[in-house]
Amino acid sequence: MSNVDSTLIRMLVSFALVTVIALAAATTAGVVIIRRALAPLNRVAQAAGEVVDLPLDRGEVALPVRVPEPDANPTPRWASWDWR
Repeated sequence: MSNVDSTLIRMLVSFALVTVIALAAATTAGVVIIRRALAPLNRVAQAAGEVVDLPLDRGEVALPVRVPEPDANPTPRWASWDWR
C-alpha cells in the first residue's frame, strides 16, 4: 500500500469518527432540549391523570390536584410581546 493510500484511509477513518461523535452529541443535545421543553406538558398530564381518578360525576368535587401556575400558561415572555 502506498503512502497516499494509507493517508486517505487514515483521513477517512478520522472523518468517520468525527461524524459519529458529532451525531451522538447532536442527538444527546436534542433529547435534552426536547425533554426540557416538554416538562410543563408532562406535569399537566400527571395532574390530569390524577383528576381522572376522581368521582367527578357525583356532585361537586374539590380538586386536590392543581397545575402549578407557570405550567398553566407556559408561554414564554417573548412570545407574548406586543408586536404591533
